[in-house]
Amino acid sequence: MTDHIIYSGAKAISEAVGVNWKNLPWYIREKGLPAFRIDGKGSYMAIPDDLREWILKMRDENLKR
Repeated sequence: MTDHIIYSGAKAISEAVGVNWKNLPWYIREKGLPAFRIDGKGSYMAIPDDLREWILKMRDENLKR
């Protein structure tokens, strides 16, 4: 998949999953995007494999319409 161990920062995570970085908190809160901040502070972080699983889940849910 990728050689990243972790994506760090809203822009990097957003680019990886194809959403606008300004909407990242909404995707985390409302759509379960698997990104986090340690103790709620600092930059968002996400594991590439978790993001891939989330994208596949979103794909599957939205193709069932």
